[in-house]
Amino acid sequence: FLSYAKTGILDVGVPTERGYDSPFEEEVARALTAHGYEIHPQVGVAGFFIDLAVVDPDRPGRYLLGIECDGASYHSSRSARDRDRLRQLVLEDRGWVIHRIWSSDWFYRPDEQLRKALAAIEMARIRVSQADLGERDRAQEVPDTPPEIVRNAPTDSGETNMVENLSVDYTCADFE
Repeated sequence: FLSYAKTGILDVGVPTERGYDSPFEEEVARALTAHGYEIHPQVGVAGFFIDLAVVDPDRPGRYLLGIECDGASYHSSRSARDRDRLRQLVLEDRGWVIHRIWSSDWFYRPDEQLRKALAAIEMARIRVSQADLGERDRAQEVPDTPPEIVRNAPTDSGETNMVENLSVDYTCADFE
């Protein structure tokens, strides 16, 4: 919960012992690995499994990108809506950036699809590093002056502040 409070992301993908769902996924992973990326197959999150997850080389405990292929898990979905829309929405809601590779595109134009996947990984790296910098900058920010706290300030209409009507001043408990 503390991680969720900090990041807004509830679930974290967990590598499984499951292998690749198809030779297609294995071939994509092999091509990405040849370009220096570490790939984990079938990473589980919220009851879903991401076909291929690209490990962040700067922070190995984190994933940069999820790659969805139209392999076995894609074809086993009950409906087109489940496999094409809902699944990706759930994963993105869990903080994943998803890149999709269609098997027919890969088989007919593997070099083009590989370039697109590598570009998606680099874009994810940039996004993550910018988020890290922003987080670090916010952590180092120190306000010039402490925030002003106004209690029971009259409004323009002369009424007291709404907070006064909704809260009671704190008093320490006395346990004798």
